[in-house]
Amino acid sequence: MKNYKALSGMALMFLGAMSGCRAIEAIEPIDLSALAEAEQAKVDLGQALFFDPQLSSDGLVSCASCHVPTQGGDDDKPVAVGVLGQMGPRNSPTVINVGFKELLFWDGRASTLEEQALMPLFADNEMAADEQTVLAYLGADERYQALFAAAFKDDAVSLERVAQAIASYERALVAPSRVDSFLLGDEGALNASEQRGLDFFQGNCAFCHDGQGVGGRRFEVLGDQEPWPQDKRHDRGLFELTGDPDDEMVFVVPQLRNVSRTAPYFHDGSVETLAEAVELMGRHQLGEELTKSEIDDLVAFLEALAGEVEPALLQAPMQAAK
Repeated sequence: MKNYKALSGMALMFLGAMSGCRAIEAIEPIDLSALAEAEQAKVDLGQALFFDPQLSSDGLVSCASCHVPTQGGDDDKPVAVGVLGQMGPRNSPTVINVGFKELLFWDGRASTLEEQALMPLFADNEMAADEQTVLAYLGADERYQALFAAAFKDDAVSLERVAQAIASYERALVAPSRVDSFLLGDEGALNASEQRGLDFFQGNCAFCHDGQGVGGRRFEVLGDQEPWPQDKRHDRGLFELTGDPDDEMVFVVPQLRNVSRTAPYFHDGSVETLAEAVELMGRHQLGEELTKSEIDDLVAFLEALAGEVEPALLQAPMQAAK
């Protein structure tokens, strides 16, 4: 796991030369009509579960409370807010394009969407649900019975099926951008500033923010080249989970798709603007003071990573029975 060890600039160049430069990769829209009937039914069930606050202990908090598909896939708050107004420790990552992530949560504690799906449901400061109450509620609701039967060929309710359905819905939240059109051959999809930002990003940032998700695949030390500000180090990253000193200030590299719509930024939601986030990354991760023109071009590129999800997936498809 420890592929996030801090490396000097010379070591980074050597590793890049030996292994080939990492790069971002294009994605394409999902065609819901092309899904197999059972898979579409799982998406439908997952969508209903995702938006249903009745799953939480107070009946007020759903997955969509912190991950709002119509608001960039997050909640626009510095940290998540759970049942009874409890404040979580970290910023809510976007759910848009989450299917391209290989590490879930800021500390990577889950590696699949199925594994991740149930954790907030039962976390005391998130949805704080009770397993038997959830199963009884779903099993007694005729509309859920029909959705489970369509997705799994019988209406038996289980937490495993709940996780599978939510994961299926989340994987459908794909939002290709103009950057993808450019990477796939449309040279007019990006303007000159956005292309300069892409070039700078590919040469300097894609070592960590790579792949189809433009991040979400690896651990890195926050403050690799210059230590992260002392007043922002109250959350010690992966160390909080493992207690290993080598994990101090180690976090999963965030995805940058739709990043212009997911302020505030970083694990603690402490940065309000994309320009400031870019400036901080240049200083602390690259060891460079970026020029205004470099920052402007990078922000333009990052804004071009914004895309739209299939509209049918943005709203609750049904209201749970009372």
